[in-house]
Amino acid sequence: MKVFIVSILCTFGIVSLLQAQCPSCPEIGKKADFCFDHKSFPSKCAQFVDKDSDVYFFSKQGAKVQKLTIPAKTDAAGMLAVVKQTKNKISAEDIVFLHEAFNAWYTAQKNLGYTVTTSGLGYKIAQLGQGKKPEAGKKVSVHYKGYLENGTVFDSSFERNQPIDFTLGAGQVIKGWDEGIQLFPVGSKGTLRIPAELGYGKRGAGNMIPPDATLFFDIEVIHAD
Repeated sequence: MKVFIVSILCTFGIVSLLQAQCPSCPEIGKKADFCFDHKSFPSKCAQFVDKDSDVYFFSKQGAKVQKLTIPAKTDAAGMLAVVKQTKNKISAEDIVFLHEAFNAWYTAQKNLGYTVTTSGLGYKIAQLGQGKKPEAGKKVSVHYKGYLENGTVFDSSFERNQPIDFTLGAGQVIKGWDEGIQLFPVGSKGTLRIPAELGYGKRGAGNMIPPDATLFFDIEVIHAD
């Protein structure tokens, strides 16, 4: 089956198509957070309702909407396992289509809400603090949880109840931190998305951070001199 799916992917040469509405999909009674269709599959569409972890898949061949509930943070391989276990009839072509739909949705989720700087650093502030912005050359204190794109946590000061203290802009932390922490006033909470070139690059770090890894940090700026 895997070889057959790969051959179909190569044949179609799929490029993801994102659209704001779902004109090619039937009504599902809920507002979709994301829709996916593609010219290579004119009879199919998928609608994602994120808060319910539901996917509504429509194929004119089946003449009905099929609802699939996918556990949170499921990767593409896990999605395929759920799809194959469904009682509804899912063809090999359906599986290929849904695989592409999930990959497009995951990509969109990673980009939601981020402001991207010229260096490629992404950041979003969930709670804006009322303190001053940290300055280069000054000491700061920051709580953090670091994790990979697949959700694997590699470090957390929150669990130790001990924030990290360092001099901002002095090269004591990765480049993404030296740039990103300056964007968060004291008291702010949010997330940094750090591309590999601003993190650990091609070398990675230890056993937890692989080469060329994009890193995510949920942070809280506790103090700044």
